[in-house]
Amino acid sequence: MSDLKTRVLEEALPEHAEALRIAEHAEARARELHGQSETEAAFPADAGSVDDWVAAEVARRQREAERLLTLEVISGVESAARTRATRLIASNTEQLLHTLATYLADVMAPVYAAVDEMPATVATAADAIAADCTAQWKTITAAVPILSEIRTVQIGLYTHNVSEDDRRKCGDMAGLDPQARLYYFRRIAEVVHDWRSGEMPWPTDPTERLLYVVQNDLEPWCPDKAQIHAAIEDLRSEGRRGARNLPQNGMRVTAPPPDKAAGPVRSMTQEPLVRQKPLRKIAVSSVPSASLPDDN
Repeated sequence: MSDLKTRVLEEALPEHAEALRIAEHAEARARELHGQSETEAAFPADAGSVDDWVAAEVARRQREAERLLTLEVISGVESAARTRATRLIASNTEQLLHTLATYLADVMAPVYAAVDEMPATVATAADAIAADCTAQWKTITAAVPILSEIRTVQIGLYTHNVSEDDRRKCGDMAGLDPQARLYYFRRIAEVVHDWRSGEMPWPTDPTERLLYVVQNDLEPWCPDKAQIHAAIEDLRSEGRRGARNLPQNGMRVTAPPPDKAAGPVRSMTQEPLVRQKPLRKIAVSSVPSASLPDDN
């Protein structure tokens, strides 16, 4: 189990952790019992030792029967505890998704702040170096693996409460960009023209792609089942809601005249994104990018 999934479960569903502890204790006890089997003593050498041999063998068989019975019971405890842990996740998926969404907001908060501090023309590591924004670039880079872990946990939770048909409607289809999912980006259908065509205009580099996502207000999110249904219904009832073409890799949406003091340029067809205030602090270390120089 990933560290992030463990933290989410411990925060939102402490009884799940207790069920796992029960299962792990039972598993350890079962391993001990497996190693306690006794072999039958050698056949009595003479008539005078028969009675003692029989008494010892009866005692051994009683211990063996008790060991096997205990092993059967303790194995049942382990199985029941693991089943309980799985059912707890399945029956509390919405609560877990809401907790995961707060983690996503926390991780994105420093990314939004970093992008706001960078000129809207920055699209690559080289651009960041030229604009003296290496610290901001490293902040974005540091968030990439954490976001990937969040998405892994998110997909795992969807197996409990989101149908395969709904996931397909959100972009889960062979041949599509694995990042192009309605349940990853709230505004993907509104912003990206023909997002289910198999090609996306964003860069392949993970840091550049995350920068692109923020600059173009795709709005990373972690929706619950009801929000997914609402988003699918929006697609059905409104078409792609003003879908438009975005520039190709390395280019960004701009609105004339550019105003550097105003911060990153937003789409001309929408209000500025109101970002969710983080609910907790999650340490996101500044991981240097291989293509960037050290700060010193």
